[in-house]
Amino acid sequence: MRSARVEGDAPHGYEARPRSLRLFHALRSIGRCPVTIPHTIEPMAEVFLPFRTSIVKLATEVRSTLIMSGIQTVRAQGLFSRYSESLSPEARERILGLAAGVWVPVDVAVTHYTTMDRLGIDQSTIESIGAEVAARTWKHIMAPTFARAKRVGRQPWEHFRHAHDTLTNTWRGSDVQVFKESPTQALCEWAGQPCAAIPYFVASYGSYMRALTNLFSSRAFYRIVPERCSPTTLAVRLSWVEGEPHETPQGVQPSPPIDAGPSVAAPPRGTKRH
Repeated sequence: MRSARVEGDAPHGYEARPRSLRLFHALRSIGRCPVTIPHTIEPMAEVFLPFRTSIVKLATEVRSTLIMSGIQTVRAQGLFSRYSESLSPEARERILGLAAGVWVPVDVAVTHYTTMDRLGIDQSTIESIGAEVAARTWKHIMAPTFARAKRVGRQPWEHFRHAHDTLTNTWRGSDVQVFKESPTQALCEWAGQPCAAIPYFVASYGSYMRALTNLFSSRAFYRIVPERCSPTTLAVRLSWVEGEPHETPQGVQPSPPIDAGPSVAAPPRGTKRH
């Protein structure tokens, strides 16, 4: 099982656990972490897509499209005034003056997501924002992947097969690997991400990934895996119901409570209830 070290970090499972535990408790408080920590990796898991290198460089730049889509969604949620007032004058001028489709330093993303975290938004709104950002951006960042998937069949594994390309379209630096835990379950690990220490970013990313997985399945779920998270690494477990895929990331349903026992998925669309 391949692992990677983030450049400038201690190895995975490093000693700075207090911050990781704070992240765990913060995520648990918004309903995205189990009360009891589950197994790190399912026993029968296999590496489906490995990290590209053994030493992962921290992300240094992000596409402004992601930040601008987030701000558009904040406006749609009626949160823009609170968001804007929480920014310093310098940050406000810098972020609200972004041009579309350009690379910007990663500290712009850190400022944006830290500000969102300070707003104390409830979990359902965070999930709604993550899904809406996916709906606003997927055509730009996943067009080649989606075109290939339409030719060979829209299955989630086709989406994960091109995760490196999707990442390269939106972030410079960092890396992802994907474990196949079952035919309908994957564990995605993103290393070298400076925003991984921000609970809002982790939760919204989980919803974002679930929304994208809905493009390749009938219904998808996500769970954050806190014991594989660190200040620069986040991990999300995705599972799905096979069936007719959604045409957009919209229409996402909330994930079931993590500590409520095994997940029970709704039947695929078109299935009659008895």
